[in-house]
Amino acid sequence: MIDSNLFLPCGIEIKNRFLKSAMTEGIAQSDGMANKRHNKLYERWAKGGVGINVTGNVQVDHRYIERAGNVVIEGKQSNESLAALADWSKSGTQNNAHLWMQLSHAGRQTPFSINKESRAPSVQPLPTLGGILNLEYQKS
Repeated sequence: MIDSNLFLPCGIEIKNRFLKSAMTEGIAQSDGMANKRHNKLYERWAKGGVGINVTGNVQVDHRYIERAGNVVIEGKQSNESLAALADWSKSGTQNNAHLWMQLSHAGRQTPFSINKESRAPSVQPLPTLGGILNLEYQKS
């Protein structure tokens, strides 16, 4: 069963049921671009036989990233950035693997070391998350 193909309702065929879940790599360049380290990592997973490679956090707003080293695709991309993303895609789809990008906006989970003013769809404060303390939170 694990080795059998998976047919999704949208018509996509996945070669097996092995999925590399999203993780945060923290290996992007300082400008948020993907690089050869992403290519090598995702190529290894693809060649290892995974059916779906889900990327780590790819942020849509440089002000609210989950951690330093996240890939950021905000606004118009340069030719260099598009080429880096294409190389990453090529690496992660070898051996008939799929590469699915996890688009992210860290919102209130953005570490204070990156941005002291979080932004989220809720006014409800976040008490503590992995050592990230929301200063607005006060115990009753």
